Amino acid sequence: MADEEMVNESLGQVMKREAARAVPWGVMLLVVVLISGAWIKQELKEGVEFATQTVLRDTKAAVLDPSVKQSVRGAIWYTAYVTMQEAKDAVLDADTFVPMKRKVKEAIEYTARTAADQYKRVQTDLNNRK
Repeated sequence: MADEEMVNESLGQVMKREAARAVPWGVMLLVVVLISGAWIKQELKEGVEFATQTVLRDTKAAVLDPSVKQSVRGAIWYTAYVTMQEAKDAVLDADTFVPMKRKVKEAIEYTARTAADQYKRVQTDLNNRK
């Protein structure tokens, strides 16, 4: 008899019956999704806050640690010392110093020529505008 009733139902009645079955499940699914979303949002917020606090704490500890300060100071002094030694060796080495001196002289002369040319152009432009 149930089969006969289903055969006699119109399409509209079937849609109403199935919608009545689906609505409660949809509402339940929506509630579960909203609760889960709120929970995940809270967990993410706490995770970001924890990560920020951890980074700040660890950075502060590293900066204030005397051994780190000493290591950084030593690295800076070593770099400065090596740079000074390399510069002194380059200046005292005749094979390196003469070409370097020539290049520096050429660079200064080129800069002076370029600046003079540009100054002349500017003066010419200003005179032409008058």
